[in-house]
Amino acid sequence: MTSGSQNLPRRRTRTLSRAKIVDAAIAIIDDDGPEQLSMTKLSARVGVAAASLYNHVKNLDDVRGAVQVHTMEELGHDLRVAAMGRSGLDGMHALTDAHRRFAAAHPRRYRELTAAPANRDAFVLAALDGNVALTAMLRSCGLEHDDALPAAVAIFAALHGFAMLETTDFLGGEMDADSIYTAVRDGALNSVGITAG
Repeated sequence: MTSGSQNLPRRRTRTLSRAKIVDAAIAIIDDDGPEQLSMTKLSARVGVAAASLYNHVKNLDDVRGAVQVHTMEELGHDLRVAAMGRSGLDGMHALTDAHRRFAAAHPRRYRELTAAPANRDAFVLAALDGNVALTAMLRSCGLEHDDALPAAVAIFAALHGFAMLETTDFLGGEMDADSIYTAVRDGALNSVGITAG
């Protein structure tokens, strides 16, 4: 025979964590854009009072910084996977293509990623995977260690410019985005001495 207490419905306990808040922020940014992220929308998304969020995050800038770090870690992972088993020009193409795919898949979060870092130290650490992959690939193309960082920044600047045009639909349907991408990519690589020859 069961007791009366065993027949009562169990109360579900809601556990909130920093990770869940960051996941909710990512969902809001992916759905609505970084401008729509607020503590009020976050509290509604996770189903708690706004005051409860401050037990896990300092403020909205803290949340934005955590989203940037998470996103950079994702991009770094994609770049590292793309680099595996490759070198030289083929490897550089794999890395630049991975960057383009990431920006296209997460256009709103990519825009937030490339804003000024809210937590620069954590952001730099999160970028380690991607930087290691890119630096190794640049050296496999013949660049010296001291030249790798300026080259990486120059290549990123060109790819970022294209990504912003493509992900905001600036290019529209009238232009061949693939041809423009190839021209931008090859121009950036040529500018740092990486050529097909």
